[in-house]
Amino acid sequence: MMGAMNLRLPLSLVIGTLSVLALTGAARAQGPAGPPPMDAKQYKAMVAYQPVFSLIRNIMSLDRLTNINKLTLTPAEKKPLQALLVGLAAKSVLKPAEAAGLEKALNKVLTPAHQKQLAAAVKLLTPPKLPPPPAADSKSSGPAPGGMFGAVVSGKPFNPFGSSDPITGQVVKSLIARLSK
Repeated sequence: MMGAMNLRLPLSLVIGTLSVLALTGAARAQGPAGPPPMDAKQYKAMVAYQPVFSLIRNIMSLDRLTNINKLTLTPAEKKPLQALLVGLAAKSVLKPAEAAGLEKALNKVLTPAHQKQLAAAVKLLTPPKLPPPPAADSKSSGPAPGGMFGAVVSGKPFNPFGSSDPITGQVVKSLIARLSK
């Protein structure tokens, strides 16, 4: 049990770290002069997906807090939260507007005390600020990164909470299982 708990913190920090890396362009292959810059179109796509990244931070933090028993939910809170997560995992595409709505629904389920705990945990995963946008004439040199960030910058639809995602998909599955107990 202790080993599983220790793995949760690094997994939850991965999302915050990857968000910062993707926004700064460091998630791309490193060249001799450092990471290639993100072009304006890619930057705009990353900014547009901030509601999705925010929902990821909330779900990862909720998973961590419930896993280490820092956040105890009543059966009345578990049921709608579980339904929200099952619906989220079943989606093939998660758009930023949907993510913002799901985050509001998540906050409606939680009590003010739970929201305060969750906000404190999310703050640990939130990048301090977005880097400045690239110059309008900047060009990206190199291929788009793979995975979720590759999908965002290339405009491909995706759902980071789907079963195919090795981190967030698994977190949603384990959280659903924990809430069903």
